[in-house]
Amino acid sequence: MRSETADKACRYLLLAGHQGKLAFALAEALASYRQALDWFEKAKGSDSGVDQAEILAGLASVEIMAGDLTAALDHLEAALGAVTDGP
Repeated sequence: MRSETADKACRYLLLAGHQGKLAFALAEALASYRQALDWFEKAKGSDSGVDQAEILAGLASVEIMAGDLTAALDHLEAALGAVTDGP
């Protein structure tokens, strides 16, 4: 049950991050993506249907919009690592 809760939280927070980004609510989008990443770690080993690279790329895109290019680069590199290393 706990894994199911983590999966749902991760999916909803990812969607909230996307919505925040589209609305230019950058602080809210950043918070949602960061929380999605935390829940992704809690749900590790389950099949949430959420891709870690998607969370990291979303986070990076908002950081670019906010002008935090160093953090964006770090998250893009982590996303690339998640894609090449697999789940």
